[in-house]
Amino acid sequence: MRKKVTLGEICNPSLGQVKEQPDTVIDYIDISSVDNEGKKITGFQTMPFSEAPSRARKDIKKNNILVSTVRPNLNAVAVYEEETPNKAVVSTGFCVLDCKKNVDYRFVFYFCQSQAFIDDMVSQATGASYPAVSDKIVRSSLIPAYSYEEQCQISYILDTVSKIIAGRKKELQKLDELIKARFVELFGTTGKQVPLTDYVWFQEGPGVRSVDFTDEGTILLTGSNINDNTISFGYKSDRHISNELASGKYAHFMCDKDDILVVSSAIDPDKFDKKVVVVDVDKKYCLNTGIIRFKPNKQYLTLGYFREFLKTDYFKHQVSSEMRGIAQMHFGPSHLKQMTILLPDSIERQVEFETFVQQTDKSKFTVQKALDEAQLLFDSLMQKYFG
Repeated sequence: MRKKVTLGEICNPSLGQVKEQPDTVIDYIDISSVDNEGKKITGFQTMPFSEAPSRARKDIKKNNILVSTVRPNLNAVAVYEEETPNKAVVSTGFCVLDCKKNVDYRFVFYFCQSQAFIDDMVSQATGASYPAVSDKIVRSSLIPAYSYEEQCQISYILDTVSKIIAGRKKELQKLDELIKARFVELFGTTGKQVPLTDYVWFQEGPGVRSVDFTDEGTILLTGSNINDNTISFGYKSDRHISNELASGKYAHFMCDKDDILVVSSAIDPDKFDKKVVVVDVDKKYCLNTGIIRFKPNKQYLTLGYFREFLKTDYFKHQVSSEMRGIAQMHFGPSHLKQMTILLPDSIERQVEFETFVQQTDKSKFTVQKALDEAQLLFDSLMQKYFG
């Protein structure tokens, strides 16, 4: 078994807290500035140091690694690779890792994304509603002791696969944009405004009790299974119920092919359009709470039109205005009863759009398959190097 060392052994001591003059202009990076999915810094706030929040106190320099110490299960990590115009300061909610010489920072960055690291942090987090770890816990995490040359080689391999994954995701994004452009071309933002309930049937999942969960059987869909307009599995949070319950107590909540599913709980309104998916297989899934399924009246609405309509700003605006909650934003059937849809004046135009969507979806399927293969390779490599 390969020897392991702590992150603290291969990283320099903390740079400490910033002590600046009140009129010094800083670029403040807080927890919300890090995209936990893309593992990137997405922005910063520029302000005088005197007006900065009390958490804006940690110093940082180029190629330092930021590890969020709050909600470690979300794995908000990033590298400060592009320097900001002014002095960069980060929140005390980050552990800042400054790698020593002959330590490849990209290698350490990938380790901080590994399942081994995430599991380690989650197991040591304290606090029920706002779990967190300390800098000491982060720096005590054990990382495999590879030579500098091996670290660089591992980083190169993972960088290569990561670029392939990013390229595939960009292809999918362009295909989605193509569908949206065609939608606007054919329908614009016009149409007869009618009550949603007059043309669409919908149903929310029942809220299956944890005592009914099983290790195998019928798949119980949750919000974590729907991302980027696809249904995916392989998460630790995946759920099942017995086939007997699926055909009995919960038979009314089994999805059908061509159902449109929307995640309705614990979602970011800005990412709502990524939480819409069509069930395109005959395999049976059972709904759980936090997911709503829709069946549009096919006499008036095609599947392709209604799926894309759910992603429009017109519908998202209604969702945002109806959503309730602070930590767990959600909407439900009672809110949908107040909503309207735009009914096109031509079913023929919808059919034309449906044909276009089906053709584009074939291209998306091919790209998605290549993306899944690249992601599987990346995950296996991460397990090989850090598991």
